[in-house]
Amino acid sequence: MLTTQQTTHARDDRGAGWRVCALVVAGSLLADAAATQAATPERPNSRPQPAIAAGPDLRDRGADPEPAAVRPVEPLVSGNLRDPVWRKLRMAFATAQKRVRGEPACAAMFTDLGADAFQLLTKARFAPAATETNREVCERATAGTALGSHQIVLCPAFATVSVNDAATVLIHEMLHHAGMGEKPVDPGGLTPEEINRLVQARCGR
Repeated sequence: MLTTQQTTHARDDRGAGWRVCALVVAGSLLADAAATQAATPERPNSRPQPAIAAGPDLRDRGADPEPAAVRPVEPLVSGNLRDPVWRKLRMAFATAQKRVRGEPACAAMFTDLGADAFQLLTKARFAPAATETNREVCERATAGTALGSHQIVLCPAFATVSVNDAATVLIHEMLHHAGMGEKPVDPGGLTPEEINRLVQARCGR
């Protein structure tokens, strides 16, 4: 039977043995870590960097990236347009924008008058035709405007024509906004039909 003093010494010896083992293991781990670090090249910054989306590689194509598409502008309306007229206006307005931007011959008609077709479109104000005031206009046309005015009245029949024809009407009215006269008010001008044919020839149908 061990005395109390011998038991204490035995415990101390076992504790010292565990401490020695722990130190040996820790030394072994540190040696392994040092060897691994020596074998791995040092990186200046190991923090993950955010990914950057790359665009199309055009080096082999020898071409510049295409410009971003221009977002269409919505028409400006004054007054309460009927829903069918409003829907046709929105579609025709977008088509007219594409034509004045995409067809050089179309834009040139306005340049010759000292104006910019797209700017005129963005400044135009579309209003419903008044029953009495615009009755004569709506009997022979689907829209009307005064020479040089940015106010364009739309007749109920505007909603019944095709989108392409409605776009022709808008460009037609923009030409009046830019200063182009029309017979019979302007004896030297073109007839409404001739202006429509001119717009279709220059801007597309």
